[in-house]
Amino acid sequence: MASFAYDKRGSGKSEGNTYDVGYEGYAQDAIAGIQKIKSLYDFEKLGLFAVSEGEWVSLIIDSLINIDFMVMISPSGTTPMNQTIREMTTRLGVKNISADAIIEAEELYHEILSFDNDSISRLELERQIQLSKDKDWFQAAEDFSEDLYFYPWWYKVKDFDPSPLLRKSNTPILVMVGKDNESYPSIETESNFLPYSQVRTVVFEEGDHALLVWRLGKGIPPPAFVDRYEETYSQWIQKQCDDS
Repeated sequence: MASFAYDKRGSGKSEGNTYDVGYEGYAQDAIAGIQKIKSLYDFEKLGLFAVSEGEWVSLIIDSLINIDFMVMISPSGTTPMNQTIREMTTRLGVKNISADAIIEAEELYHEILSFDNDSISRLELERQIQLSKDKDWFQAAEDFSEDLYFYPWWYKVKDFDPSPLLRKSNTPILVMVGKDNESYPSIETESNFLPYSQVRTVVFEEGDHALLVWRLGKGIPPPAFVDRYEETYSQWIQKQCDDS
């Protein structure tokens, strides 16, 4: 058994620009690595280990070439747009911001994330931001800026819906998520993957987005993976390899 990891395009020793392509481009990068491995070795099984946005990339790969199994760490089962907004509203809920204020924040954040660089909508959005910047939820959300930016890359990926690919896929998938995942509520991840019979979801009682726990306080090293993290995925992978 062997594993292969690589620097994402535009980072580490990989050439290119991270934001020149969307998830389809990232999938092609991974497929290039897979083809290289297959040219050198004769493995019986091929799996993907996908962390965070790797959820969306791995499903594209699975739709293009034969994959025997996939492990997903902290996926959401929804679009990047929905996940990003839900991350913000979850943060506000933890900080005891009122329900009405959360709705107000959500509406503004959705407008900001949908901004397509139109000059007329820019003026209106900038006006809304200025009217909102002194409200308690504006700073509490940590995602609002007084400046309005346009991200062409975001427009390539923001509405990517994993549902159609999940419905078409028969590939066994192990989803692993912790209850302290700050990017998306674990209970909603579990619910989003429930309709798919090929998916097994494991929810750990603790663990952040990387399935790490911080015994000395958040951000104070050393962190550790949640109990049974490695055991859970390694045993599951072994079973997929044995069930040939």
